[in-house]
Amino acid sequence: MSTAPPSASPPPDSDASASDAGPEDSGDFFVAGVGASAGGLEALGSFFEGMSPDCGIAFVVIQHLSPDHRSYMVELLSRKTRLPVCRADDGMAVEPGTIYLIPPRSNLKIHRGRLLLVPPEPGPRAVNLPIDVFFRSLAQDQGARSMGIVLSGTGSDGTMGIRAIKEAGGLVVVQSEDSAQFDGMPRSAISTGLADLVVSLEEMSGHLHRFVRHPLVARQDFLAGEDKSGVLMQKLFLRLKEHTGVDFSYYKASTIDRRIARRISVNQLDTLAAYELHTRTHPDELDHLFNELLIGVTSFLRDPEAWEALSREGIPTLLEERPGQEERPLRVWATACSSGEEAYSLAILLREALRERGQRRDVRIFATDISERYIQAAGRGVYSESEVAGVPSELLERYFQPVQDGYRVNRNVREMVTFAQHNLLKDPPFTRMDLVSCRNALIYFSAPLQSRVLGMFHHALRTGGILFLGSSESLGDQRNRFEALSPKHRVFRARAGSGLEGGFVPPIEATRRDLSDVPGMTTAAARRPLVDRSRALHRLEQVYREIIADYAPACIVVDEQNRVVHLFGRASEYLRFREGRVSSDLFRLTEQGLAPSLRTALHRVERDGGEFTLESIRLEDENGPRRLRTRVREMEGDTTEHGLLRLVFIEEMEESTFDTRVEDPPAGPREEWAPDEHDQALRTRLTESESELAFTKESLQATVEELEAANEELMATNEELQAANEELQSVNEELQTVNAEAEYRIEELNELSNDLNNLFATSSVGTLLLDDQLRIRRLSASLGRLIPLTERHEGLPVEVLARYLHFPELPSLARSAARQDAPSEVEAVQPHNRIFLLRLTPYRTETGFVRGLVLTVIDITSRRKAQERERRQAELVRGVLDAMPSHVAILDRSGKILHVNRPWVEFGQENPPEGVEPDPAFRSRLGTGANYFQVCEEATGPFAEEARTCLAGFRSVLEGTRERFTLEYPCHAPHEQRWFVLVATPLPDRRGLVVSHFDITERREAEQALGRLLVLLARPDAAALALDAEGHVVSWNPAAREQLGWEEDDILGQSWTRLFPDDDPEPAERS
Repeated sequence: MSTAPPSASPPPDSDASASDAGPEDSGDFFVAGVGASAGGLEALGSFFEGMSPDCGIAFVVIQHLSPDHRSYMVELLSRKTRLPVCRADDGMAVEPGTIYLIPPRSNLKIHRGRLLLVPPEPGPRAVNLPIDVFFRSLAQDQGARSMGIVLSGTGSDGTMGIRAIKEAGGLVVVQSEDSAQFDGMPRSAISTGLADLVVSLEEMSGHLHRFVRHPLVARQDFLAGEDKSGVLMQKLFLRLKEHTGVDFSYYKASTIDRRIARRISVNQLDTLAAYELHTRTHPDELDHLFNELLIGVTSFLRDPEAWEALSREGIPTLLEERPGQEERPLRVWATACSSGEEAYSLAILLREALRERGQRRDVRIFATDISERYIQAAGRGVYSESEVAGVPSELLERYFQPVQDGYRVNRNVREMVTFAQHNLLKDPPFTRMDLVSCRNALIYFSAPLQSRVLGMFHHALRTGGILFLGSSESLGDQRNRFEALSPKHRVFRARAGSGLEGGFVPPIEATRRDLSDVPGMTTAAARRPLVDRSRALHRLEQVYREIIADYAPACIVVDEQNRVVHLFGRASEYLRFREGRVSSDLFRLTEQGLAPSLRTALHRVERDGGEFTLESIRLEDENGPRRLRTRVREMEGDTTEHGLLRLVFIEEMEESTFDTRVEDPPAGPREEWAPDEHDQALRTRLTESESELAFTKESLQATVEELEAANEELMATNEELQAANEELQSVNEELQTVNAEAEYRIEELNELSNDLNNLFATSSVGTLLLDDQLRIRRLSASLGRLIPLTERHEGLPVEVLARYLHFPELPSLARSAARQDAPSEVEAVQPHNRIFLLRLTPYRTETGFVRGLVLTVIDITSRRKAQERERRQAELVRGVLDAMPSHVAILDRSGKILHVNRPWVEFGQENPPEGVEPDPAFRSRLGTGANYFQVCEEATGPFAEEARTCLAGFRSVLEGTRERFTLEYPCHAPHEQRWFVLVATPLPDRRGLVVSHFDITERREAEQALGRLLVLLARPDAAALALDAEGHVVSWNPAAREQLGWEEDDILGQSWTRLFPDDDPEPAERS
């Protein structure tokens, strides 16, 4: 392209962009379209294994899925990644850190951050390209927040989509060819030169994580304020110019800054200074930056409405020529042609217009671009299926031929187009053009430079020639030079006027570099081209050009290397551009009849100086034979300053000096004028040669017609084969995906089979599978240890199994379980007191249908014996607890009562003695299942204080701060008052408490009686003696000692009768 890529709409980083592409609902995260086809399942698994859930990217996976097979991608991919995986649904909003999979029989698009299911593209020859469909939708919806990731696959799906993503400012990542199982899609994407990263799957996730977290990406801070002096940018421009020959300082600063910021973030650098240093140590980065700045985004017949307007309004005016001009070649200049789609589109439209009118006319299209790589690709004329997807089927059949890699433009169309490398800002323009196409290249230039280029286009066009611009471009201050044929679609016609009025003067870069070195020069001035001068100077220059156009003869200015520097007047009429690289060499540009004379004249002036004139140079062209006078002289003044050494003036001689008519023979005798015999022989030979040539032409014409007829038949056959091949290729891609999924499913089934075999071989539970006819289908090895069954019994009915299990009810039970679709259990008693637990469970398929039963046979003999032992032990413990006089309850750690003994229940009147009314609220308050802690917390009345003390004591025991808790308290039964002592001790591992209430009413009464007795004995007037059963004195009180007068040693142990010798002992004994 000449200076920028052609495109149907401006990129979002262009100031000329009228749309604000970007997500409205997706927030600040990226949305990545991941395209994969054959071999994509393995690639997707490897790629997503390295992605973390906090990556900040929503992934939408687009594959070529068969419409006739169910996809298991959700299940298969979920095993490979930590990210959630789901199948896309219509209207589903995308979220970061989530993977969305395209469903079969649908294409996906995205609008306002929500996925839309759309039907595949219709048409008998239309190849469905779901990756391109989604990528283009993604670029339009998400803009710079879009990512296009191309993984393994055949074909070229995704190639056109990444062009749209790149144009929108998004990121393009491609799997490297050597790491892809099928390299068709990666190779096609890489060939566009638009990939930001070409890496292996192992490196891809790391690059994406670092990219989304880069400051320039996260803040969208495009080098703001970093290079205030402009020095770094000037260094970068100079290095880029030395490497590529292109000066990008004429581009808009906003566009340049955004593109450079993208390269900084992709290379994981922090500053512009670091990137400038990186370009020094990595010269290949200059190539990447060059490709980034020259995004070749184009396609066949892009923006169909604009092309239709050109066909309707522009092309007919070119074909409706004045009489006598039908044989004149139609000259077209396709600027910024990128990879050639636009140039070939022009050729196809012109051929269609000529075919419809039945006209034959020579068409010469000069397609130019600044990138040599694009020019070479365009010259081959080979395009992938995705690249020709926008071409109508009838045009595809008529002007393309299928090849291995896609389609190739037919030879008759390719021969119309000459591709050449050309720089709009540097090289001289083509002239005498009937149509100039420049679609969305101007949006990259500043307004004054746009004006200059448009003026150059006016200079290049004939009066009435057509100018075809992009949808975002306008004529600006050049509008008076053109007439609008279709303003909406930017189709204009050149008005009459001197071509020099709009002539283009390339910027003088040396002068601009000198300005940038002036102290105090601002950044804006240093980066601004010379075209941004004052309006007064511009008007003066226009006057100067008009004077030259009106009065100056045709003039060519050349330098010391004989390169054309400038043209005046009608000098362009004497120049011809040929196929190949455009050269400014004078001798290559001029006609063959003129070049030798000019070479001689320039050599004479260079050798001798001064001026040299050549008279009567014969020249034949489309305007007929002419004779020219040429004058060559050195320029006066300091010629070394700009390297301009001489001028070549070309003037057409007067008509009288040259007459092509053959004069009549002079008067007089006829023989005096007769030609000589040699001339007569030459004329005779010439006549014979012309006759032979005419016959040869007729023979060749007949041969050509026969070959054309045969070629048409071959083309028809080839098109049919290609259509069948396309269908087979599409089916093959779908089968590749199905096969990949099938391989994973087979591996999964093998793993499940191995798991099942190992489970059946090692499980101690006897397991048996019954089919839907209740026949034995499979059994485990452990079942053979329970009953005498082996693999030879497989296929036998369930009745055989019933006999081995000594359980005749098994068949009816199995049928009932299958019919009711519910599991059931039953115990079967075997000989020798063995007990089997039979558990029947419905065997369900993946779709939920019952296709048999699973029977498990468990020997529960030992379990039953253990349960019996536990039952007896529990009864023993319960009997012991019930026999205890104390009231015992067992609590868990939460205070729930697990068990109480009979005295506890009887005390609560749950089972009261005969004649006592029961307490109906006992079970809810203090029975099994009630919460003892809660009762203590909610206690009121006179016992509230003791209840809270108990609760604190219980918790201290559970927490281990004390070993046991004891509390003596009064507890009044419904019909009497009693005294109890509470003792709380922990269960093992402090899993709960044993709370015992001991009835101490009798002890308390005895203690009270003893107290009363002791009080009595302490009185001084009451003598008391304590006797044993035999009547011996064991103790006495002080009053007895005083009253009786005995010593203690004399009385203790003696019979009480010694105290009263004179009395009758019988009354005393009775007392």
